[in-house]
Amino acid sequence: YDVMPSKIFINIGTNDINLPDFTVESLILRYENILKEIRQKLPDAKIYVMAYYPVNETDDFGNEFMKAALKVRTNTVINKVNDQVKLMAERLSHTYIDVNKNLKDETGNLKKEYTIEGMHMFAEGYRAIFDDLMEYVNEEV
Repeated sequence: YDVMPSKIFINIGTNDINLPDFTVESLILRYENILKEIRQKLPDAKIYVMAYYPVNETDDFGNEFMKAALKVRTNTVINKVNDQVKLMAERLSHTYIDVNKNLKDETGNLKKEYTIEGMHMFAEGYRAIFDDLMEYVNEEV
């Protein structure tokens, strides 16, 4: 391989939550298979499994499509999936990281000022997690 990273940050699968046949078990199985393949191809890389970001399911952003999506991808579901992602990371001896504390309002929703339509973030949302994420980027391996 031309590039052999020493660290891999991965945050995949959130769109699976909105699939009609979604189950937590199927998401974790797919995720785990991907992680095992990464480990096989990059055995020396440190893998960081990131928590899924919260959504804002309470404010009205005027986007009807997103309103429907946010009835399925709720913070309750995201938190449940994050619990399982954390367990999976521990089981596979990867580092689970949750840098979401600055994204959440007092009720656990994605802060309104950080989101376009309740799910996707403006650059300011990513800036809110930048310093916390950089602690892991700069961590010695």
